[in-house]
Amino acid sequence: MRGIVIEQLTIFRTWNTFDATKAIRRKLPRSKMEYCEVLGYVPQDALSPLENGHNSKGRSKTKDFQYEQWENHCCAIWLFRGCSWDEAISLLQQHRDNKTPVGMKFYKSNIQAYESTQIEKYLEPR
Repeated sequence: MRGIVIEQLTIFRTWNTFDATKAIRRKLPRSKMEYCEVLGYVPQDALSPLENGHNSKGRSKTKDFQYEQWENHCCAIWLFRGCSWDEAISLLQQHRDNKTPVGMKFYKSNIQAYESTQIEKYLEPR
């Protein structure tokens, strides 16, 4: 007879969130800066200041968090693609709204900003 496996689930962690131990780390040439590249999903709450009505008068912790998510993920797409900022914004919106994964580059110095990012795949060096 097979034993029963009981798993504890928590609302604070989901299965495919970023795991630094699984990331394939690389260093920039002639530098100590480490990064990894992933195929991941842009969080649905990553909203630009225009999308969430963020302004200095009506600031809230929720809107600040949404903006930080948007800014961090937009920057990660921009670094991965080497494209213009406007193109990175467009890619973020497209992939977030269609719920499709997009390539992103995460630097070790800012890795905590991506701990809740859902990861499809940790990418090998290009």
